[in-house]
Parts: sequence; C-alpha cells; structure tokens
Amino acid sequence: MSNKQFNPVSDNAEFTKLSHDLGGIKTEFLDLIEDYQYLKTRLFDTDNPITDGEIDWFAITDSRLNAIYSFIHDEFSKIQGSDNTVKIQLSIAGDKLISDLYEKIHDRRQLKIENDPVLQELYNEVRKAKIIIGRE
Repeated sequence: MSNKQFNPVSDNAEFTKLSHDLGGIKTEFLDLIEDYQYLKTRLFDTDNPITDGEIDWFAITDSRLNAIYSFIHDEFSKIQGSDNTVKIQLSIAGDKLISDLYEKIHDRRQLKIENDPVLQELYNEVRKAKIIIGRE
C-alpha cells in the first residue's frame, strides 16, 4: 500500500467545499440519469418509435445505474456497516417523503378550508414519518 499524505484543511469554508464537492463524478452521474430518463420517455413514445440503438442504450444505462447503486451500497456497507447503510437509506427516503407531504400541505392550505380534515391528516403523516426516521 502506498504512503498517502493528508494535509490539514486551513478553514471551515475550505472544509465545507471539499466535503460537499463531488466534481466530475456528479456531472457524469447526472448525465447518465439524464440519458436514462430521455430513453425511458422514448420507450413509450408512440408517435416516434424508439430505435434499436436507443433500446440498447436504455438497457445499458439501466444496467449502469443498477451497478453504481450496488457498488455504492456494498462499499458503504463495508465501511459503515449494513445497519448504518439502512439507516441512511431510510433517512433519505424519509426526507423525500416529508418534503412531498409539506408540498401537499402547502397546496392544501391554498384552498383556505377551515378545520380541514385532509390538512390535519397530512400533518399526522408528517409526524409519523418523522418518528419513523427518528427526527422527532
């Protein structure tokens, strides 16, 4: 194994930038997702049928996305443990669920219904989601 050097970080701003910057990896991944989404819409385009090449690349991008997820999950499980990996996945899913619920709450509030039972149920769903992911 080679001897690696890790120099101290000079300040908090640099630390934050370095810890959140995904650089080219993020760009490549977003390009792959964009290709997948485009090809997925092409798959169901009845007015302009998908070509054989597009079908091939749809399968390729789908396989790549699955391989990336599997690789990240396996490596993350090795370094963080499978329990922590599951907690992180639940947290991410919970954050998305809560965000979606708050959007529904905002939309429902626009109706200005007094004592709205649907709005109350949405708030209950947010509370339940927060409990499940351990945020309350």
